[in-house]
Amino acid sequence: AMPNWVEAELGDSTLIDGIALVPGWMIGPDRSERTHGFPLDFVVEVISSGPEEKRITVFDSGPDFPDPGRHPLWIDSEPMEALKVRVTAESLGANFLGFSEIFVFSGGRNVALGATVHARDTLVENENWRNVYLTDGYTPLGLPIRSFSQRRNGFRSSALPTNRIPVTVELEWEREEM
Repeated sequence: AMPNWVEAELGDSTLIDGIALVPGWMIGPDRSERTHGFPLDFVVEVISSGPEEKRITVFDSGPDFPDPGRHPLWIDSEPMEALKVRVTAESLGANFLGFSEIFVFSGGRNVALGATVHARDTLVENENWRNVYLTDGYTPLGLPIRSFSQRRNGFRSSALPTNRIPVTVELEWEREEM
């Protein structure tokens, strides 16, 4: 059988430094949650343009890649020019290839947002799965977590004052009989 593949075409050649694959996620009729279509054996390639198309494998899962569960797979990359990012599945966990989202990062910015998606084949009978949904920025899992070289702590509320005096409040409540 021919390998199944999907790719995000970034439009212009762009310097990228990371890729995140977000698993498809399903809630079954019995309310069980599971990944949906994540491959068992796959490679991720960065394709650049020039006089000749150049492909660089940035990740090779090897056989029997473990189910990532709810966690996006982060692929660090040396900064490199990319025109497309392609995932090719040699072995599927189900009889199809599926992801919730593909993120391609350039300095912390998702340059795959709204990218054109091409695939070897596409499920057309189901409105919930479309090529455009692979790069629409929506995922049930949230954004992938990445360590940045710059120090970024995120949000934190202000600290509570340390000289607080405890207060006890007694509430009396009488219930009226009906």
